[in-house]
Amino acid sequence: MLPDDLAQLLALWQQKRGARLMPARHDFTVEEFAPWLGRLHLVRVEGDENGIEHSDGRYIVFATASVERYGREMTGKCLSQYAPPEMARRALADHYALLRERGPLRSHVDDSFGPVLMHWTRLALPLSEDGQRIDRYLVGLHYHL
Repeated sequence: MLPDDLAQLLALWQQKRGARLMPARHDFTVEEFAPWLGRLHLVRVEGDENGIEHSDGRYIVFATASVERYGREMTGKCLSQYAPPEMARRALADHYALLRERGPLRSHVDDSFGPVLMHWTRLALPLSEDGQRIDRYLVGLHYHL
């Protein structure tokens, strides 16, 4: 079950998608994202011409709440650049799963950054300019206290 805020993000994505497989980034206005600002990543898919497992994701926007928790800014960086390497592997595994599934992907994460164990729910939502190839995706975050 999704937390209410992520369920509302999913409902917005479904509304924008209509009868299509997925909406495009330009279907949304920045104002529509206001309830999730600070807890929303926007990721561009890169290098998937040779198959999903050869792709990476580059953060166009890295959520400020994640900067506060992770302790570093990832905007402009790739998923493969996460440290420690186990975190990069998990991020890429979710990235590959989203590209294979081609639909919303929910995951619950328990991870530590330094001495603090944190829990959050992620909702990844694919976007496509041509209606077929996922070129970007949104990741809504709900941090559990």
